[in-house]
Amino acid sequence: MLYFVGGLVSVATQLAVGRTSDAIGRKPAALVMVALTAAGTLLLYRGSGAMVPAGWLLMVAAYLWMVLPLVFVPVALAALPETARRELEEIAPE
Repeated sequence: MLYFVGGLVSVATQLAVGRTSDAIGRKPAALVMVALTAAGTLLLYRGSGAMVPAGWLLMVAAYLWMVLPLVFVPVALAALPETARRELEEIAPE
């Protein structure tokens, strides 16, 4: 039942986030979805009673929208320069 309801909620969320990101911008919409994913995860693992399935639904609805951007995290991390055991002048010469 949770998968069925979660799927329906996820589709509705994706449509709403698409329209919202057009209206307020992608960055604010992504920040809201990251916050909702975190809130859903906390409710799922820390909640009790009815909060557990509510947290799961919230997490699934927000997470399915955030999966694609998560693919770019390893690429971004790989592009960051290593700063360990380097002098400040070497890292930022200006």
